[in-house]
Amino acid sequence: MLNIISGIVSIDKAVFSTLNCWRAPFFDMIMPIFSDEDVLIIIAIPLALWRLFKGDKKERYMILSLIIGIIITDALCYHILKPIIGRPRPFFTMAQTYIYKGGQFKLITGQYALNTVRHTLSFPSCHAANTAFIASYLCGFYRKMPICLSVFSIILLVGYSRIYLGAHYPLDVIGGYVVGILIAWLMLCLFNGWKRLVVSNLLTNIKR
Repeated sequence: MLNIISGIVSIDKAVFSTLNCWRAPFFDMIMPIFSDEDVLIIIAIPLALWRLFKGDKKERYMILSLIIGIIITDALCYHILKPIIGRPRPFFTMAQTYIYKGGQFKLITGQYALNTVRHTLSFPSCHAANTAFIASYLCGFYRKMPICLSVFSIILLVGYSRIYLGAHYPLDVIGGYVVGILIAWLMLCLFNGWKRLVVSNLLTNIKR
């Protein structure tokens, strides 16, 4: 079992090294955008407010469920899973890693990172988990192919950006996707269960 885990980790590191070391000026420009939480918030808040005030009651409850789900997803990843698993960031353990710091990319060694970069944990990726939750929930709620393709394209770019910026291994990103999708599924089950309960109560009251 330990040999299997060790093999998986070795493959994970090899894939990370390949993806992180491949550089292109265009990707150097756009990848930081997909990892920038401020950019995602600036886009998300107007859209949420728009549906909150212009959408129907169902969409208003959906927005509330999204907010609750994001809080749960982020807390689960950051405060529970990361401390339990305790996997260091790639730039602490890899021989060389391209990282994005101070508005530019730098090729650093693990020893340099240990002495200069704040120690944080890697598995799972909170960025991947949060965006996967949002994408899965919106896809499950609207069930429209254009929306599903759009949101899942975004989460793939967010996940790749975390590797490109040297912040996460591929397995960190996949783990984040799994967490986000599972929580979205649970929240959709709760939301649909709540809807059925409300409809059942209404029908009962009408019959009376």
